[in-house]
Amino acid sequence: MQWIEEHYTEPFELDELAKALHLSKHHISHLFRSETGSTITEYLIARRIRQACLLLKLEHLSVEQVGSRVGIPNFAYFCRLFKKITGLTPKQYRSDHQ
Repeated sequence: MQWIEEHYTEPFELDELAKALHLSKHHISHLFRSETGSTITEYLIARRIRQACLLLKLEHLSVEQVGSRVGIPNFAYFCRLFKKITGLTPKQYRSDHQ
């Protein structure tokens, strides 16, 4: 989790995490799921969206810039994920929280 915290804005590669922890990809995935109840990818997406919420509330960045800052540079994908998790579009979220 600490590694993800330090690298969540970067493109995620399970190989990189495995190298950093000196464990196999399968073992890391299994351990992560058994400890947290979610997959690494689910956790990573949730972390990115939490940071996006903070940026939308506190920064005057475009929605596209927010997506890029949290590691989701594809604008349409960022908006889809954001709405799926929060129930609001990034614009709606910003309007509701300012």
